[in-house]
Amino acid sequence: MLIQTKRCLSLFLLFILWFALPVFSQNLLLGGNQDNFSYDFANESLGKKLEDFPLIDQDGNPFQTKELLGKPFIVTFIYTNCPVICPNLVLAMEEAVIKAGSRFGVEFLALTVVFDVEEAKPEILRSYGESFTESFDNWIFVSAESAQTMLAFTKQFGFQYKKAQQGYDHLMLTSVVGKDGIILAHFFGQEYDPDEALKALKRTTPVKPGISPGAKTLIYSISIALIIFLSAIYFFIIKPIKKKKDEKTT
Repeated sequence: MLIQTKRCLSLFLLFILWFALPVFSQNLLLGGNQDNFSYDFANESLGKKLEDFPLIDQDGNPFQTKELLGKPFIVTFIYTNCPVICPNLVLAMEEAVIKAGSRFGVEFLALTVVFDVEEAKPEILRSYGESFTESFDNWIFVSAESAQTMLAFTKQFGFQYKKAQQGYDHLMLTSVVGKDGIILAHFFGQEYDPDEALKALKRTTPVKPGISPGAKTLIYSISIALIIFLSAIYFFIIKPIKKKKDEKTT
């Protein structure tokens, strides 16, 4: 009995580690340490109106977000030397653009903010952007001349980042801004449903914050592990005991 109980506990711990591992590997190995960043802080920006800061686009021209007003737009935040997460973020935006088809440019625009101002020279922005779009008329890549300006601009969205030993640790964030400059929605993680992003572009009021993707994955992982644990208790403890009782009665 004691041995069977220990086996069940071992199985439970094993499955907790097995199913929770994707959460920690995604955060620590691919996207940086997300634990240092607050989803709540980002969600506090919902409903706020953007202020203008002097930015620079892929052609080296001055740019301000007010140039986009009149149409809603999707915003994502990257640095160009990012090996995995940032390209996936831009690919997710590209998927939404492709899904929209002819509506893109007519009904909404796209903005990619490169927060690594030391590396984000106009020619690099253009070269990077050309991998995702043939025209910069409706999809603009921007950065800033100073780290202070970029920090102030990104803080409006609740976007958080910091220099790491290799590249940056940063929140994986894509935002939707309304045609009047109000932040309407946030999508956390390197992947999101493009249909949900396109729906958010039609909103006039902010989306109510939900559970963070990391928390959802962890809850799911623990739920699966709990089901397996309870199943193990039944098959290794309850069922054998029941079988012994049945044998005694016969």
